[in-house]
Amino acid sequence: MNFWRKPVPLLPPPATELAPLGQSIWTPPAPTKSSISRPWVHLLLFALTMFSMTAAGAMQQGVDPLSSMQALVHLVEGLPFAATLLFILTVHEFGHYFAARHWGVKASLPYFLPLPYISFLGTLGAVIKIHSPIPHKRALLDIGAAGPLAGFVIALIACFAGLARSSIVSIDAFHVYPIELGSPLLFSGIAALVLPEIGHNQLVLLNPVAFAGWVGLFITAFTLFPIGEVALRIYFMSALSSAIAIWCVYLSTVALGRRALGGQSLQPFNDPREIGVIAGAVVAALTLAFSYTQWYNASEAEVYGYSILFTCLGLWLILYWEGTGHGRENDRWLFAIAYLFGLGGGMHMLCLLTIPSLLILAWFSDSPLQRLIKQLLVLGVVGFVAILVLGPGTPSNAVMALGLLGLLYYLYGQDRRLFYLLLGVVGLFAIGYSTYAALYIRSGLNPVIDENDPETFKAFMAFLNREQYGTDSMLTTMLNARADRG
Repeated sequence: MNFWRKPVPLLPPPATELAPLGQSIWTPPAPTKSSISRPWVHLLLFALTMFSMTAAGAMQQGVDPLSSMQALVHLVEGLPFAATLLFILTVHEFGHYFAARHWGVKASLPYFLPLPYISFLGTLGAVIKIHSPIPHKRALLDIGAAGPLAGFVIALIACFAGLARSSIVSIDAFHVYPIELGSPLLFSGIAALVLPEIGHNQLVLLNPVAFAGWVGLFITAFTLFPIGEVALRIYFMSALSSAIAIWCVYLSTVALGRRALGGQSLQPFNDPREIGVIAGAVVAALTLAFSYTQWYNASEAEVYGYSILFTCLGLWLILYWEGTGHGRENDRWLFAIAYLFGLGGGMHMLCLLTIPSLLILAWFSDSPLQRLIKQLLVLGVVGFVAILVLGPGTPSNAVMALGLLGLLYYLYGQDRRLFYLLLGVVGLFAIGYSTYAALYIRSGLNPVIDENDPETFKAFMAFLNREQYGTDSMLTTMLNARADRG
């Protein structure tokens, strides 16, 4: 089959006299003066950012150069970090600038953003401002990619130079466990090339230049996030949350594998057992990653990607809590789990299914928590009986609320740690679950899509109680045929 046709000659237009056009109601705007460049603004921001980043670099070395006039001399200790990172930012922004000039797009010089004290980097980065339309997609791609590519080259050089000057120290040299940075594959590969072999109880103490290079790699990755379009952001966050969930599955399997083989969950083995643990964790993570459900959850704009993230992250946090020690100093991880489960419950109920497993781990890991778990189980039985006698609704809810207040009052006089722990867990779960209030506020604005219309308190509570799904029991309906199989 041929996809061409013989062109048909066009007939000349009819010779009709057209009426004269009237005066146009649109007049082109008067030409405006081009924005006046103010180089002193860019230079001032550059100088302030250099000062702010130098102070941040000095603070990373353990001194505060802004504490007094005499301490300003310590600013020199932050120069290696500040000069390296500011050079990466400058090359990054000028990559955008020169690409814009290449395509005839008017753009400003970089605006550097200082941020002392609040940011441990001393800056919020830098931006340029586009003053004219971008002509086509090729120009848009070139302008957008030129910055990250140019900054990436400098960050790569900084990583090589900084890691070569970094030192390997024993972990026993630290009074407090230091902050460990995530190691991208590229950063780990450079470290393997320029550093000697690192022992089991050793850490790499990064040179300020190496740390600036690591930040440069992070900035390069961050600037490639699709944050310009709302739809892209939603899809991206679904994929990102699903990917982080896979990583949590890997970490959780490693911790459980080490415990199963007689070790500590967070301490690697120094023998072939570690290979088996890692191999098993990789198989577990990839099995979930390529499963039908997880794959499609990651590729759709729905709540399921976030839900599986909160579920897997909660499991990993309880294992991390168990492996790092127990007691009052480590309760912050339990608070984090409560908040995550509140957020998860505000979207989907999947994460709540892991609560029994978390209670079992807490029961065998921290004996003081056993008393609190027993008391909560008794409170749960009281609530169940109240629902059977009074039915679901306000009376049974009031019984459970009074029981919780009574338990808090008892713990306040008997065990302050358990009191604050229970109070914090309940409060943070409520804060996370309060995201549902956005539906109540949104429905009051009468949007086009307003499912169940929960703009009154009664309708909102019916929505929270899942009344829109009907009253049929999911357990009993599994035993009843819904269609004729004959």
